[in-house]
Amino acid sequence: MPNDEIVVDGITINYNSSYQRPLGWLLKLNPQGDSIWTKTYTYFNNDSTDHYFYAMDLCNDGGFVMAGMTIDLHNTVTTPRNAMWLVKTDCMGNDNVWDSVHCVLPDGVPEISQEIYDVLIYPNPASNEIMLATNQQLKTIHIYNVLGEEVLKLERIATSEKAIDISTWNAGVYFLEAETEKGIVRMKFVKE
Repeated sequence: MPNDEIVVDGITINYNSSYQRPLGWLLKLNPQGDSIWTKTYTYFNNDSTDHYFYAMDLCNDGGFVMAGMTIDLHNTVTTPRNAMWLVKTDCMGNDNVWDSVHCVLPDGVPEISQEIYDVLIYPNPASNEIMLATNQQLKTIHIYNVLGEEVLKLERIATSEKAIDISTWNAGVYFLEAETEKGIVRMKFVKE
């Protein structure tokens, strides 16, 4: 952050509510740890929905984007109960940049078995390098972070094994999409 300021996201409890529900929360501190501002966020303003932020990133415009989820405790607003939640703010934490995005998550995302395409990622988790191996020719590889941002794109690989340096990447979960001769396989790996 500019000026060594610190921004923290997470949850805070709404003690003004009779049900004391968790709210999305963003806090900006100066270098001495004093609060500059604090903001809370909800998508559903009711007493039966919990709101959580799990990740936050600084945007090029100086604003912030937070990803999280809502949990409708009584199934009054969403079906199913859990839904993805994405909020974009300006540099002062105001969420009028664009409306919160609320996406209903399916009960389960069908995963294609690695064995169908015989594609392996190892080691997983990894610190410095991952190896992608298959018994087919790799065509393209795309890797995305948890915010859906593409962090790596490799094309015209034309090999069945590829080492990828991840030593400078932030720790976290990444999603890999590899196109082979038989189709596209999607897998996740953890960078330590």
